[in-house]
Amino acid sequence: MIEIPDPSRFENMLNGKTVVVGTGASISIYRIPDLIRDLRREGAHVRVIMTPNSRDMISPKVMEWASENPVLTDISGRIEHISLFQKDHENIALLVSPASYDLIGKMANGISDDPVSLSFSFALGNGNPVVIAPAMHMAMMETPMNRKNIETLEESGVLTVPPGMEGDKAKLSQNHQIIDYVARSFYGKELHGKKILVVSGSSRVKLDSVRDILNGSTGFSGYWFCRNAFRLGAQFITCIGNSDYEIPPYVDFHPAHTNQEYLEEIMKALRNHHYDAVIVPAALSDFSMKDSENLEKLQSGSRQIIELLPVEKVISSIRKNYNGKIVSFSLMAEADPQRIREKYSQADPDIIVHNILMKDGKNFGTGKNRYTLIERDKVITPGDLTKQEMTLLVLREMERIPGSQ
Repeated sequence: MIEIPDPSRFENMLNGKTVVVGTGASISIYRIPDLIRDLRREGAHVRVIMTPNSRDMISPKVMEWASENPVLTDISGRIEHISLFQKDHENIALLVSPASYDLIGKMANGISDDPVSLSFSFALGNGNPVVIAPAMHMAMMETPMNRKNIETLEESGVLTVPPGMEGDKAKLSQNHQIIDYVARSFYGKELHGKKILVVSGSSRVKLDSVRDILNGSTGFSGYWFCRNAFRLGAQFITCIGNSDYEIPPYVDFHPAHTNQEYLEEIMKALRNHHYDAVIVPAALSDFSMKDSENLEKLQSGSRQIIELLPVEKVISSIRKNYNGKIVSFSLMAEADPQRIREKYSQADPDIIVHNILMKDGKNFGTGKNRYTLIERDKVITPGDLTKQEMTLLVLREMERIPGSQ
């Protein structure tokens, strides 16, 4: 049976990284074997450390099966809380998940009386990346003591994955969001402090009073630009548009569906924030209907002649109001980099990500495409890439280019 690729996963991004998962006693521990498998699917080598109370809730044998490594349940004379983290510390992270109320309190107050809290005390002092994913009852999550403890940990450099709030429960976050924070703990220096604006999805044009013309786009590239910008450490991420995929809660999302809505939201964002880059993978319309203000319903069963008028590209409007880095996207049969740059001369983007138009429509969605990155001084031809790989490459290449502002 062929396994269908999971669009929420970036296979191999955690290659060469080790994630030590420390488990606290929470009923959500039943999700940890699946989280371990997802970490491994992204390339991580996983080890597991368990507190005594968490061992009572799920067998260490299950964790051993998931990680395919021995599980640490006690500290021996081999001082495993040190040896697991000591070598190549920048590539070995501690993920405490689920982080229970008592375990958070121990870590924040220097109490080290179980394998997980003891490992935390060494990993934090040794400079290893540390991430916690809390899970508990909402009332416990909101106590002044717990809030202060989490604040103490964050001030010490620990990343906290916000739990999913549901009723009176602060539930363990979704696996892919936990992994986003783990990746951020490894790669977060690359875009540290940066503000990124992503314009994603598709726009529609009114055909008549009840029908629209819609450009093809799932918003998958924009979704992964947001996630990879976060994984690389961006301080603030805004996404404007629409998507078939759930935009993560750490993104400042503003819906838009028509060119006018896009422009209004983009200009508002540019006024309110100083972005380091604007990335526009959105499929936005280059046309509008003639007499668009007075459209009547077209009569079914009769031949219709429709007149479309060209409109200014949204990316050109962005350039008129923004002098920073711009990444635009090109989808056409043309493959000559010089001609493609000429087409976008008014917007003068720093990078044009060109994707050759396919007749079968496979440019859209989760598959691989053959991309060309056209910059002012060079052309990069990385070959066939997934959207996950392409967005990561573009973000890193964008950061390499000197800023315009």
